[in-house]
Amino acid sequence: MMKPDIIIKQLDNGCFDVQIANKSTDQLSFDEMLELVAQLTVPENKRCLQWLKTKEQHETFRNRNLKTIEQ
Repeated sequence: MMKPDIIIKQLDNGCFDVQIANKSTDQLSFDEMLELVAQLTVPENKRCLQWLKTKEQHETFRNRNLKTIEQ
């Protein structure tokens, strides 16, 4: 099933109006608009959570290619 289009309009006063199907937000700040669009479009599997890592996991990821080069 195809989801409805999300339409974002920037208003003359700098605010944003987000429209989806027969609903609209009227006036949102930039941050509010981004949050709403993120909430509406986040996939069910939430792959973005893979970016949350411990300090050690980040170090391992950064150094993953160094081990290959040194061998």
